[in-house]
Amino acid sequence: MDWKPILFELLGFDSKYMRDKYNLDYEKEQKKKLISQIENEFQVSDKEIDKIKGLIEIKKQEREKTMLWLDKFDFYLQDNKIEKELILHIEESISKLNGRKYDLDYEINEIDKSLKTNVTYDLNTIKQIYEETKIFFPEQLMKEYKELIEFNNKVFTERKQYLLKSMEKKKTTLSKVEGELIELNNKRKSNMDVFTQSDTFEKYNSYRESLISIEKELTKYETEMENVDIIKKLRKELSKIDSQIERASELLQEQIDTGNDDYKSIRMDFHDFVKQIINNEASLWLSVNGDGNIDFKEKILNEKNEVTSQNDGHTYKKILCACFDLALIKNYINKSFYRTVYHDGCLESLDPRKQKQYLDLVRKISSEYDVQYIMTALKSDIPDDENGKYVPQNYEIAVALSDESDNSGRLFGFIF
Repeated sequence: MDWKPILFELLGFDSKYMRDKYNLDYEKEQKKKLISQIENEFQVSDKEIDKIKGLIEIKKQEREKTMLWLDKFDFYLQDNKIEKELILHIEESISKLNGRKYDLDYEINEIDKSLKTNVTYDLNTIKQIYEETKIFFPEQLMKEYKELIEFNNKVFTERKQYLLKSMEKKKTTLSKVEGELIELNNKRKSNMDVFTQSDTFEKYNSYRESLISIEKELTKYETEMENVDIIKKLRKELSKIDSQIERASELLQEQIDTGNDDYKSIRMDFHDFVKQIINNEASLWLSVNGDGNIDFKEKILNEKNEVTSQNDGHTYKKILCACFDLALIKNYINKSFYRTVYHDGCLESLDPRKQKQYLDLVRKISSEYDVQYIMTALKSDIPDDENGKYVPQNYEIAVALSDESDNSGRLFGFIF
């Protein structure tokens, strides 16, 4: 996502659909993670939607039957001249408050678990690993790590503040609910002493507790159904994203099939430069991989246009990269683009004939297109002939390095 669209543009293509494709891939991955998170945290699956519906229907029926019996208990209250408010109003209020208390306890507990989940980033540890493995840790990478840490800390801080505010609000509500429950329970106790020994009341109390339990289970299943609905919505969005991804991949393939003049010219120059140096055919091409993204291919071919084992060699890989750079610069010479190219060690391991052909090419490119070509090489890798044609002239040598004990021959006067 960071470099392929740039290279695609350099080859003369429009990278919009490529960027769109990568953004859609990222969005798809985030939604899949969210689905997985909901399934794991709430132990639900959209494949069990009918099961949950059935459980909700059962609990609603149980609640209806229980409430029907409690309604019939009104006759008992009238026969015993007990105020209706005592059983119906107070008990109903207590039942609702208990249900509300259960919900608040559950929500506060979930928020508390979320607050305890924290991701830490130790930049010093990362830097220490680089130092221990003797790998250079550039300032730009340090900056990018810091920016990443700052961004994640900002997101976590904002999320934590939101969760803390939500928890505080819910705790305040819970405290109020608990206070009301204490008051109602005290009122119920003071008014029910007259028939606490009654078998009828014990039966009533059993039904009342059963109703509370049913309400709790019903709330649980309804919460599961809400999460299943969220998962279903996310899967619909994923299906839409998949269609968009497929379309973006098709548009990318159409661009490749159509091609463009810049790409054709760069590819031809790449072939010619490789041919001039190693006397082998070379091809540059693009393809859409299994994920629908673009792959950039460059291979050395034999006379049957078959990929050769030379592609696996480090030396020829460097030659292919160098020829690609030169092909780019040649084709962008009349545009606002770099006119400097730097290559390191391209002469290493090449036989003298190919070294000479390489130097002939870069001298020709530099001269004809006014390109500043910079290369580093060991003196022993510079080829020579009886006319001294390939020995670098003084005006061609920017700096000669050595390992003198006083460090005078070092690039910047000291050892890295």
